[in-house]
Amino acid sequence: VHFGVDSDGDGATDHSVIGIGYDLVTRQYAIYDTWDTTVHWYEFQAVNTMDPWGIGRATFVEVA
Repeated sequence: VHFGVDSDGDGATDHSVIGIGYDLVTRQYAIYDTWDTTVHWYEFQAVNTMDPWGIGRATFVEVA
C-alpha cells in the first residue's frame, strides 16, 4: 500500500511512503521510506495538526 502522510504534524500530507505491515494489537502501521533503511512504526490515524505521520490517503496495488 502507498500512503500519503503528514510527516511533521502540520495537518498537510507532505511525504509518500510504502506501507509494509500492520500490528492489530498496537494499531500501528509499518513503513519503509527513502530517508533511511529502517522499518518505522507509527500509530494508524488520520492526518491532524497534533501528531506527525497521520495518513492522508492510501492507494492499494495488487501485483498479479
